[in-house]
Amino acid sequence: MKKLAVFCIVVVALILSSFLVQKQSVLDFDSVKAVSFVTDCESATKFNLDFVQNGSDAIAQVDVKQASELYQKIQPKCIVLSLDEKDLSKLTNFLNLKHFYQQNLDDMKIIYGYTDKFGDFTFVDNKKINVQIAVRQGDVVAGFPLIMTGF
Repeated sequence: MKKLAVFCIVVVALILSSFLVQKQSVLDFDSVKAVSFVTDCESATKFNLDFVQNGSDAIAQVDVKQASELYQKIQPKCIVLSLDEKDLSKLTNFLNLKHFYQQNLDDMKIIYGYTDKFGDFTFVDNKKINVQIAVRQGDVVAGFPLIMTGF
């Protein structure tokens, strides 16, 4: 009986601790120069974001320091991070990126992959993809689940 009680206590402790441990998100990466969200125009207006309308979507650049808080409120369709190419390997390591494939287009390299640090995904060539990274002339644009702002 004591073993069962100890087992139950351990299970409850593990469940409670999993709620207390914050899972890192893509917005926790520390080498970001700029953050953009793609959301609906209603949300962008509600939160007083400066945005460019693209059809029914709003593309808004947000303050890097406020991005995590805004993300929780807005729940955008897409997050786009801008950073320097020197930080690309740091980003892919931070994301623990499962690299699926790469395209080389003219002077640009495009990487497709998957990370557990972003919940949404789309299918590309029958594979779950939630990271698209474009590298060109020293600049990196990373989109979650895809780059929806252009690159």
